[in-house]
Amino acid sequence: QLEDDLKDARDTVSKLEGRVSVLKKDLAANEERVVKAYEKIKGDERIKEKARKAVEIAFTLLADQVSKDEVEDVVIPSDSDEAHT
Repeated sequence: QLEDDLKDARDTVSKLEGRVSVLKKDLAANEERVVKAYEKIKGDERIKEKARKAVEIAFTLLADQVSKDEVEDVVIPSDSDEAHT
Protein backbone atom coordinates (compact mmCIF):
# COMPACT_ATOMS: atom_id res chain seq x y z
CA GLN A 1 0.00 0.00 0.00
CA LEU A 2 2.72 2.48 0.93
CA GLU A 3 4.61 1.73 -2.28
CA ASP A 4 1.46 2.46 -4.29
CA ASP A 5 1.01 5.76 -2.45
CA LEU A 6 4.67 6.60 -3.08
CA LYS A 7 4.30 5.78 -6.78
CA ASP A 8 1.16 7.94 -7.00
CA ALA A 9 2.93 10.79 -5.22
CA ARG A 10 5.91 10.53 -7.58
CA ASP A 11 3.56 10.54 -10.59
CA THR A 12 1.81 13.60 -9.22
CA VAL A 13 5.13 15.36 -8.62
CA SER A 14 6.28 14.50 -12.14
CA LYS A 15 3.06 15.89 -13.66
CA LEU A 16 3.33 19.03 -11.56
CA GLU A 17 6.96 19.51 -12.56
CA GLY A 18 5.90 19.24 -16.21
CA ARG A 19 3.17 21.80 -15.62
CA VAL A 20 5.64 24.14 -13.90
CA SER A 21 7.96 23.82 -16.89
CA VAL A 22 5.17 24.77 -19.29
CA LEU A 23 4.16 27.70 -17.09
CA LYS A 24 7.76 28.95 -16.96
CA LYS A 25 7.93 28.88 -20.77
CA ASP A 26 4.61 30.75 -20.95
CA LEU A 27 5.91 33.28 -18.43
CA ALA A 28 9.05 33.90 -20.47
CA ALA A 29 7.00 34.35 -23.66
CA ASN A 30 4.60 36.75 -21.92
CA GLU A 31 7.47 38.75 -20.41
CA GLU A 32 8.90 39.12 -23.91
CA ARG A 33 5.53 40.29 -25.20
CA VAL A 34 5.32 42.85 -22.40
CA VAL A 35 8.79 44.19 -23.23
CA LYS A 36 7.91 44.48 -26.92
CA ALA A 37 4.61 46.19 -26.10
CA TYR A 38 6.40 48.64 -23.79
CA GLU A 39 8.98 49.43 -26.48
CA LYS A 40 6.19 49.99 -29.02
CA ILE A 41 4.36 52.31 -26.64
CA LYS A 42 7.54 54.32 -26.06
CA GLY A 43 8.15 54.48 -29.83
CA ASP A 44 4.58 55.61 -30.42
CA GLU A 45 4.98 58.29 -27.76
CA ARG A 46 8.09 59.60 -29.54
CA ILE A 47 6.22 59.64 -32.86
CA LYS A 48 3.27 61.41 -31.23
CA GLU A 49 5.59 64.04 -29.76
CA LYS A 50 7.25 64.63 -33.14
CA ALA A 51 3.84 64.93 -34.80
CA ARG A 52 2.68 67.38 -32.12
CA LYS A 53 5.76 69.54 -32.70
CA ALA A 54 5.23 69.42 -36.46
CA VAL A 55 1.60 70.51 -36.05
CA GLU A 56 2.71 73.33 -33.75
CA ILE A 57 5.22 74.52 -36.33
CA ALA A 58 2.65 74.26 -39.12
CA PHE A 59 0.11 76.19 -37.05
CA THR A 60 2.67 78.90 -36.29
CA LEU A 61 3.58 79.19 -39.96
CA LEU A 62 -0.07 79.38 -40.96
CA ALA A 63 -0.81 81.96 -38.29
CA ASP A 64 2.16 84.03 -39.45
CA GLN A 65 1.00 83.75 -43.06
CA VAL A 66 -2.55 84.81 -42.13
CA SER A 67 -1.19 87.79 -40.21
CA LYS A 68 1.04 88.72 -43.14
CA ASP A 69 -1.87 88.43 -45.59
CA GLU A 70 -4.06 90.57 -43.35
CA VAL A 71 -1.39 93.26 -43.20
CA GLU A 72 -1.00 93.18 -46.99
CA ASP A 73 -4.78 93.50 -47.43
CA VAL A 74 -4.90 96.70 -45.38
CA VAL A 75 -4.74 99.66 -47.72
CA ILE A 76 -2.92 102.59 -46.22
CA PRO A 77 -4.08 105.75 -47.98
CA SER A 78 -1.25 107.89 -49.19
CA ASP A 79 -1.29 111.69 -49.20
CA SER A 80 -1.91 111.75 -52.93
CA ASP A 81 -5.06 109.60 -52.53
CA GLU A 82 -6.50 112.07 -50.06
CA ALA A 83 -5.97 114.95 -52.45
CA HIS A 84 -8.26 113.33 -55.02
CA THR A 85 -11.22 113.03 -52.64
